[in-house]
Amino acid sequence: MIAASGAIFAAATAVAAYLGYLWMFTGFTAYDDEGAMLISLRSFVAGQALYDKVVLQYGPFYFEFFGLFGALGVPFDNDSGRFVTLAVWLAIALLAGVAVFAFTRNLALGLSTHLITFATATLTSEPMHPSGLVCLLVIGIASVALISAGRWSGPWPFLVTGALTAAAILTKINVGGFAAISIVFACVLTFPTLARNRAIRLVAAAGFVAVPFLLMRADLNQVLAQRYAFHIGLCALALVVATSASHPDPNRRLSELGWVFAGGAILAVLVLAVALFRGSNPNDLLHGIILYPLDQPRAYEALLQLPSTTLAWDALGLCGALLWTLYRLLARRPEVAIEGAIRLLAGLVIWVILLGGIHIPGLFQLSSLNQPLLLQ
Repeated sequence: MIAASGAIFAAATAVAAYLGYLWMFTGFTAYDDEGAMLISLRSFVAGQALYDKVVLQYGPFYFEFFGLFGALGVPFDNDSGRFVTLAVWLAIALLAGVAVFAFTRNLALGLSTHLITFATATLTSEPMHPSGLVCLLVIGIASVALISAGRWSGPWPFLVTGALTAAAILTKINVGGFAAISIVFACVLTFPTLARNRAIRLVAAAGFVAVPFLLMRADLNQVLAQRYAFHIGLCALALVVATSASHPDPNRRLSELGWVFAGGAILAVLVLAVALFRGSNPNDLLHGIILYPLDQPRAYEALLQLPSTTLAWDALGLCGALLWTLYRLLARRPEVAIEGAIRLLAGLVIWVILLGGIHIPGLFQLSSLNQPLLLQ
């Protein structure tokens, strides 16, 4: 079974590689972030110090990770950069598909996840941009949770989770920070000592919902910023409500959280040590990891233009979360048919929305839904 499933995933990845190759080498963006990243990587591989001679608003892990490819002889021109980006893209799709298959033991779900992830997590507009690596790291965090659930005991899942989170923070601090916040919220829900403390649970929930408003407080005088902040806040609130009736995992111990911090600390120390060894000083790293990203809105800021119906859909989702929570609280025993139907319906809605955005130029296009609804 495992060998056959591996062969099927390999075949699906081969098809994705061919389609991705056609897609990756079609088009060129005029603002050329691709060129900026390639020049910066070539300078780093040549020995120039980060945030002294190589100045970009991305963390050192990005440069050190791809610097390993440079040490192997990758020249980081347009062709090689796009091939490396294609490899990251394929790894994202394969990892997502395998993780779902490992968790559900359902090959159809795993392959569907592989296909949808490949079709939606496209990296063609800005090859070699750190967003591809960050996406791989975040998918990796989720995959560790899915693959290890009930199968992988010991400290390793927590060590890997901590290391991947630190790597994301040291690549793109905002996305890595969001991953860390999500992990904290998940730990509060699943560790009995934390979950049974109402004060801790309330603070975690309030902080989880407040994040978009705190981060965008400088722009909340603009309608688009308000709409986006409320959009994210309502989605976070729906998640808080839907998980409020959940029960913690009795097998989780607070000592396991130490392994998360250990994994993150080990990775961070290694990455920072390499940067210092290659000529960066602590002040350079402070600017490169934190201060330059904070100044990025001054250089370029584009508010997401969500349609006016966004908040109505968010409210509908929040109502659904409330109904689900009431059902879980009032039902004396789980109704397998009802819960299965609800989960199936929710999954189909998610799939239809994702499928509405699939478009492979010249090969395939599915427009079941319009782009504004996709953003909601």
